[in-house]
Amino acid sequence: MTFWCKARDRDLKNNQYSGLPKVSFNYGLFENHSDAIYITGLQGDIVYANPAASDLFGYSKIELINRHYKEVMNSEDLEAFHYYFQRAVEGETHEFELAMNSGKRNRILLRVMMVPNEIEDQPVSIAVYIREITERKKAENDNLETSRGLCESFIENNRDPILLLDLEATIVLANRAFSQLLGWRKENLEGVHILDCPSIPPNLVEQMKDYYERVTAAAFSSKLATDSELATLQTIRMTNEGEEHQMLLSITPIYDQSGSVCNWAVHLRDVTDHKQLEERLERITLAQAVSNQLTQLEHLQTVSQLAASISHEVRNPLTVTRGFIQLLRDTVVTEEKKKQYISISLAELDRAEHIITDYLSFAKPSLDNVELLELNRELDYIVQVIKPYAIMGNISVRLIKNEAKPIYIIGEEKKFHQSLINFIKNGIEAMELGGELTIRITEKDDKATIVIRDTGKGMNAEQLRKLGTPFYTTKDKGTGLGIMVSFSIIKAMEGDCEVESEPGKGTCFIISFPVIPLP
Repeated sequence: MTFWCKARDRDLKNNQYSGLPKVSFNYGLFENHSDAIYITGLQGDIVYANPAASDLFGYSKIELINRHYKEVMNSEDLEAFHYYFQRAVEGETHEFELAMNSGKRNRILLRVMMVPNEIEDQPVSIAVYIREITERKKAENDNLETSRGLCESFIENNRDPILLLDLEATIVLANRAFSQLLGWRKENLEGVHILDCPSIPPNLVEQMKDYYERVTAAAFSSKLATDSELATLQTIRMTNEGEEHQMLLSITPIYDQSGSVCNWAVHLRDVTDHKQLEERLERITLAQAVSNQLTQLEHLQTVSQLAASISHEVRNPLTVTRGFIQLLRDTVVTEEKKKQYISISLAELDRAEHIITDYLSFAKPSLDNVELLELNRELDYIVQVIKPYAIMGNISVRLIKNEAKPIYIIGEEKKFHQSLINFIKNGIEAMELGGELTIRITEKDDKATIVIRDTGKGMNAEQLRKLGTPFYTTKDKGTGLGIMVSFSIIKAMEGDCEVESEPGKGTCFIISFPVIPLP
């Protein structure tokens, strides 16, 4: 309150109100004040009232004098008023709020201050200062309701699960997202203590209790904002069907207008997918590391095998060549023999060069000049190239193209030709008594497939298993590098190759590539 005064010792003749002892007041201070002010004796009888008090109570100033405050204070809180009046009589000053029924405007809210007026530290009268706060309280309540409504709306419509707790840690609101994610119905949650919440696994109740107690203690000691350990809690929550969700949980205090904590918001964020992704990435990283190590070992083993195989294969023609050169140097030979020895030596050197070329093709299968290849056109060309060789072996070659539409793949034309001619040539050479070789082109599910089928002698399971390994061959003259290089080229073009074979019935190469759609 703005104005209050203490009694001063004055001559009784200056006191215009006989209900007071020998004391004088300067009532002019109160006459024009907007607050209602009145003075009572220690028994509660009014000895002075200003115009604002007269207007508030609906009595004239003269009518108020000598009336007891109980006659004019039409309030359901009269007992509280009387209690504070008695405290003022004992020398205490108090300020409080109460409601009063007014004849003009029904129920109004008042802010009241009671101040004892003292002489020589002894109360001689009580000054009552009253301010109407109806409109201010209404505005505060409206703002509070608006804020509460916004808060509840924010919680209810939040995409993350949120529980609102009272100060006793009882759930007073469970939002829609909580029920949608975890399956528990609102009516089974609201009114339940947070530690009895059915979504908390039994083995994590102590974890939640410890976190709640530490957060609430920190909030009341103003340490919550600075304690990073209390920011979030990694935990697990269960659905009503027993499914576990990895969660980040935080507890935040909600303050009322006076700055006091009135509720706690338990905010959860589902990080199950993120956690699973992290675990999957860890597994992939571990698997990749293991795979890299195994690949390195396999590469070393393959290099070792290739080195041994190449050494063996190249040594043979070099040994033959060395022998013939030695004969030419150490003995006298005829011109005819000399030509024969030189011819054989050159042929052996050519064979060694062929082995090394095939090895280099296998070691570096990358494509240098990538372009669009139309399969029908490319196979037409390959068949034309291979037909003379097939005719020499009494073999017919039949190409079954996809007439519906062009089929495009990506690759290097020369290496593509090399790989398919290798497969076709092997098929022709497998039909020693003649036969038929069929090449079929198909497209399905964005995959282009080339099937090369012969009617030759075929291969058994063991031969199939070894097919494509360095220097393994079923032919009398061969290195096995041709098939190995063909497999390597197909892989470099992002293709796949499967081989089916049965002794006495022939072999089938099934080669597939991703189709490139054209606009």
